[in-house]
Amino acid sequence: MAVDSARDRSYLWPLIVFAIVLTITSLQPMRPTISHLSFVHGSLHVLAFGLLGVLATRTGFGIRQQLWIALACLLFGLGIETCQHFLGAHQMEWNDVANDGLGIFAVGLVRAVRAVCDG
Repeated sequence: MAVDSARDRSYLWPLIVFAIVLTITSLQPMRPTISHLSFVHGSLHVLAFGLLGVLATRTGFGIRQQLWIALACLLFGLGIETCQHFLGAHQMEWNDVANDGLGIFAVGLVRAVRAVCDG
């Protein structure tokens, strides 16, 4: 069992690196032109925070800690939006925060269904 826990905690460094890359790319003054399309922009938020949720929930912690981690991921997305607003890079968009939450929630839902199906 200790081996599984150590293996799952190997996701911690990819999580940290992805969070740093996500922060840096989110705070750039100019976005790629295609990301301004509403559907593409929202989908990118869902995918990025879904991946963040996957990495965060694979760190080997228990279910209670994973709920706190999911909340921390959502607050991270809110923090990025707030920074974008105050840095003048972009306006704060609540739809982006909602899409971040949707990505995180989808990951949690899939993991919960898998846990129930696995018994």
